[in-house]
Amino acid sequence: MNISMEKRLILVFILLVIIPITSISYVSYKNYDKTIQSNAIEYVTELSSQLISNLDDYILDMNTIAMIPLYSSWPSMDLQGLLEDPNIDLEKERQMDDYIQLLSNFKGGTDSIYIFDNYGHIFFKKNNEGLRKDINQRFPEWQKLTRSSDGQSLLISTQEVSSTNNAKYVFSIIQDIKNTTTMESVGTIVIDANVKVIEKEVRGLDAVTKGKTLIIDKFNNVIFDSGKQLLTQNLTGDPVIQQAIGDNGSFTIAINGEEFICSYLKSQKTAWKMIVYIPIHDLTKKASATKDFAFIATSVIFVLALFISVYLVIAMTNPLRKLTKLMEKVQKGDWDVRFHVKYKDEAGVLGSSFNRMIKRIKELIEEIHLTNMRKRIAETEALQSQINPHFIYNTLETIRMSALLNDDMEVSEMIYVLGNMMSYSINRGNELVALRDEIEHLHNYMLLQNYRFDNKFEFKVEIPEEAYHFPMIKLIFQPIVENAIFHGLEKQKGSCLIIILVKVEAEEIVFMITDNGIGMNEAELLRLRQQIDKDQYDLFSKHKIGLRNVHQRIKLHYNSSNGLVINSQLKVGTTVTFSLPKFK
Repeated sequence: MNISMEKRLILVFILLVIIPITSISYVSYKNYDKTIQSNAIEYVTELSSQLISNLDDYILDMNTIAMIPLYSSWPSMDLQGLLEDPNIDLEKERQMDDYIQLLSNFKGGTDSIYIFDNYGHIFFKKNNEGLRKDINQRFPEWQKLTRSSDGQSLLISTQEVSSTNNAKYVFSIIQDIKNTTTMESVGTIVIDANVKVIEKEVRGLDAVTKGKTLIIDKFNNVIFDSGKQLLTQNLTGDPVIQQAIGDNGSFTIAINGEEFICSYLKSQKTAWKMIVYIPIHDLTKKASATKDFAFIATSVIFVLALFISVYLVIAMTNPLRKLTKLMEKVQKGDWDVRFHVKYKDEAGVLGSSFNRMIKRIKELIEEIHLTNMRKRIAETEALQSQINPHFIYNTLETIRMSALLNDDMEVSEMIYVLGNMMSYSINRGNELVALRDEIEHLHNYMLLQNYRFDNKFEFKVEIPEEAYHFPMIKLIFQPIVENAIFHGLEKQKGSCLIIILVKVEAEEIVFMITDNGIGMNEAELLRLRQQIDKDQYDLFSKHKIGLRNVHQRIKLHYNSSNGLVINSQLKVGTTVTFSLPKFK
């Protein structure tokens, strides 16, 4: 334990090499996993491209068959004549059957071929499945579509159809048949192809991917679904369809708690889009086995290294934890703590320094406490001594003028009141006085001012009875009222009112001194607030010395960041508010 902290940390860092090893193993696995997925997507894309090409070729062949009655010289001329003839007989039916059988032989896998004339007659390939049950319902719709297609064949998405014997899913090609001479429409040909044609192509792809395949048209209607559960449905709101944007691409998505890679490819000929779902679990099964083995081996090494590291770190950091707890006690105000130095390593040196620091801090705190006490007393006395001269000068001037004008008892009474005020102000035996004494002093002050200004001022006091015994520092109200008289009321004509309002609250007592003087605008009010907050006296703001002294004395005595709060409105008046703790 006497080796240096640096050497012990080096030992821990050596053991922590396992972290880079673990990180490299994880990154290697993830890259291997991504490579497998990338190769799978590339391979599936090639297969999808081939499958889409095969489907395009099949649909192209169906289009070719549908175009034969329109462009072939034989037997189209006979077919167009038969369709223009409104009569039906056995010979016409035989000829139409032969023609449809001929068309059926052009392409294997064709499910049904229907030909309609303009007179409501239907000709179709007779097989074991019989006629579609919805043929009469669909014919007007098909006829309308083909005649508005400007001679182009149309591809109809998968529909569920029922025949005489069973139900099935087919997609169709429809084409308008025209008279090659007059170019008038004489009929319509419909070629149905069973979706089993697509299933044969898709089965091999699903065997490779272990997933499923979905084919949709440009309106998001399902053409084919490997699971045969979504056929003919519209999947516009499906999350997979919403992400399969563009002609091709791939993305990962979770479906019912299982993750899939979705690779999609769009046919440029039919606008059909093939989406292949590849289960990631099956795709990465072999990679997962390798990952599991690496994970187990790495975990064993990691746990062993972690156990050794934790043991060493605990042993090394135990002194620091003890030192931290001691610091927390110091933070809560307990300065009688001491760190027990056991070893001579870095922790031991730090502990010794901590002990010396605590001892010195205790000495400094005591010194600062005594200094602050002396400073507060000196500042309070200095601030208080600045209040009296200005008032005494004005009062003596008032007495002098009154003595010249009135040779009666009024002068004697003024001198008596002034003597009481001077006695109250100069006596510094006790800084705290009762609110009752402060109000009495203020009454004497207002009496002298009304002598001077011929009873110009009305003075009201609204104080709850229980507040009169409240202790407070003296000479708080007089400077505030004096400022109200000389800066707000002296030049005002009419009534001059000063109100002292006291409110007793749960934790403090709120004092409000209000006058109805000339008030201040926003700029003057802002300047006054800045002046009373200054710690130093300056000539520019010397006429506000009384307010600043009161403001600073409240902050000093009550250890508060708050002092006077001044609010004023031009031609309305000024209110000075301050709060003192109730249980000071």
